[in-house]
Amino acid sequence: MVFVRDTVTDEQALDRYRERTPATRDAYPLEPLAFYGPQEVLEGEPVDGVAILRFPTME
Repeated sequence: MVFVRDTVTDEQALDRYRERTPATRDAYPLEPLAFYGPQEVLEGEPVDGVAILRFPTME
């Protein structure tokens, strides 16, 4: 899965999301391949962050 975060418009909502993330993440085995590191945008507008995650299955 590739996740791209554009621009954060509500920092408080993002904080609430971050608080709930561990419960979801712990329920599924995943492998972070890239997580909010340096990036180069080749097309379109710059983004705040990118994460690439590998799951064991498509289910």
